[in-house]
Amino acid sequence: MGKSTKKWIAVIAVLVIILQCCACGRQVLTGDANIDLGSDEGTYTHTSTNSDGKFSFFYDSSSSLNPMTAEDTDNQMVCGLVYEDIINVDNGMKVQPAVVKEWNTEDGLTWSLVVDNDHYFSDGSEVTAYDVSYSLNIAVSNRFNSRLSGWVSSVYTDEDGLVIVELKKKNYSFPALLEVPVIQSETLYNSHPVGSGPYMFSDDSEILIPNDYHKDAKNLPVEKIYLQSYESVDDYISKFNDSTVDLVINDPSNSASLGFGSSISTRSYNTTNLHFVIFNMGDACFQDHKLAHAFSRAFDRKYMVETLLQGNALEACTPISPASPLYNKAFYDDLSYDLSACRKELAKIGVDDYDSDGLAEYKPDEDALDLDLSFLVCSDSPAKVELAEKFAEEMNDIGIPVHVKSLGWEDYQEALSNGVFDIAYCEVKLTPDFDLTCILSPGGQANYSRGGDYTHTENIDAFLAADDANRQKACDDMCQYIAEKAAIVPICYEKHQMITHEGVVSNITVNQGEPLFCFQEWKIHQ
Repeated sequence: MGKSTKKWIAVIAVLVIILQCCACGRQVLTGDANIDLGSDEGTYTHTSTNSDGKFSFFYDSSSSLNPMTAEDTDNQMVCGLVYEDIINVDNGMKVQPAVVKEWNTEDGLTWSLVVDNDHYFSDGSEVTAYDVSYSLNIAVSNRFNSRLSGWVSSVYTDEDGLVIVELKKKNYSFPALLEVPVIQSETLYNSHPVGSGPYMFSDDSEILIPNDYHKDAKNLPVEKIYLQSYESVDDYISKFNDSTVDLVINDPSNSASLGFGSSISTRSYNTTNLHFVIFNMGDACFQDHKLAHAFSRAFDRKYMVETLLQGNALEACTPISPASPLYNKAFYDDLSYDLSACRKELAKIGVDDYDSDGLAEYKPDEDALDLDLSFLVCSDSPAKVELAEKFAEEMNDIGIPVHVKSLGWEDYQEALSNGVFDIAYCEVKLTPDFDLTCILSPGGQANYSRGGDYTHTENIDAFLAADDANRQKACDDMCQYIAEKAAIVPICYEKHQMITHEGVVSNITVNQGEPLFCFQEWKIHQ
């Protein structure tokens, strides 16, 4: 389960109240799964009353602006305009060309990437296959891109000018992992490596100016983008309110009771951030999966998405995002919230009040096990806490004691890592190929349920190794096995938000992998 830098955590806690306390003058632009989420087809004919005449972003002046090492969320967004990715992944979780225009494989193990020769660095030099292989090799060895190191065995440029990527095992969805920024070869250790994006850094690194060699250089929506640092959360709020800064990114699953006073426009976009509930397979009552499977019908995803997250998520009955064409709606009837079905399943597997004390026990064999369960959840997200409390209340009503244990981030992480829970609410950012190894395979980095079922690993590998013709079946087989064994219960996939002042920008397409996607098509009204 990932967490951003401490600075960004503090800011995120401030931002979500935009949705709660700033309804007057707010425009919310959202979409549904499998369509162009995050797009803004309207136009604005007026400017923000607070406009200062400069279009500005936040950045952290004390953190890296090198795209290979940038950890700060604001800085990563800024880098998105200076550096182009090898490929892009759109809001439908489909791979789109970027610096690489084609990708091919015959066996799922060796991939050939064809570089588009219409991309140029800001010094005028052409982006070559060598630059792409150089950047990809950095990403493979970079601790921030460990997802690639687990897959890639070698990257090189062949005599035909192709980038050749050899994998450790088959993955026909591998291109989805190539949202990797391209920098000019041999510039890794520069504070600002040369990039090929539509903008470049000014000499003092406080302004973005056009990259004259970019194909859209003459069609950019604004000549200068000013970078604004800040000293505190209050300063952050103040600079957004007075339009010193014009755009922020928000995660609505976090919240606090502070807010902004200006009218805003909010545009939602998909992410691969999965919310899910896990059961501690080290507990005797969960080792046979039957109790966990019965509980899986007791989590009200619709309530979580529509009420607690105010529509800023997609219900997910399987661990595949509903925004993906691989998501199979046929699972919904068997896996959706249904307390009646949950009670019937509990009775069927042997949950009853055997000692007449008013509380239920579980009798998987001759011995009855007391059910007094702890539900671990991070207190940083009131929505997660409230869903856990709803589950606990409904289980308590049928005689199964469930106690919600809401802890701050560090204590929550410690309890999760040490297995001090029976049930836990988790979140993880998956890769766009929906590789579930980290949460389901024995020894997976985020396998906090302590499951030891290697069939999960086999199913995941089969899914990733499946070609286009066989991928849907492999995906369904994997999801069916997960549903039956119920090591995890998927809840939803988050949507995040781009927030601007009303009337400042239009014609936006917010992309899950790159919020500033197609920035050259934006309309900015200052």
